Amino acid sequence: MILTWDEQQEIKPVAINDIERFEQIMQETEINDISKLLGVSLYQDVLNNPGNYTELLEGSSFEYCDKTINHKGLKYVIAYLNYSNYIEESQVFDTYTGLVRKKREDSESVGQGTINNLKQKNREIAMYQFSFVDLYMRSAGIKKTQTKKLKFTSIKTI
Repeated sequence: MILTWDEQQEIKPVAINDIERFEQIMQETEINDISKLLGVSLYQDVLNNPGNYTELLEGSSFEYCDKTINHKGLKYVIAYLNYSNYIEESQVFDTYTGLVRKKREDSESVGQGTINNLKQKNREIAMYQFSFVDLYMRSAGIKKTQTKKLKFTSIKTI
């Protein structure tokens, strides 16, 4: 993975009592969201050769239209997307009787509207910061690869 647990905690901390579950969400976020943003080929290259993409990952300053622009880096974007995805799944547990939400005596779950608002807010932060990362990529000549959409159709047997 591009982002480590410790880096996540530095950028956008999450509760430490659910590390295994969060690491799965981190993997899903990178595979689904980040590979779509970068394209599969560039995502794989960044994943396999992170040393070639230090400024892309960590952030840097660059010149764009005679202005100095700062970007926080792809890791920052990933951390906020991870958090956004975690918010949605953190209160739901898969049990043998189906999906449940735990209820505790000393606390009250927040409503679905609050969860949706927090998810959207953190996703917006990530995508806004990605706009600067995208500008950096263009100025540095790093080309996103095209991700082709697959269309699944059913197969009929005779």
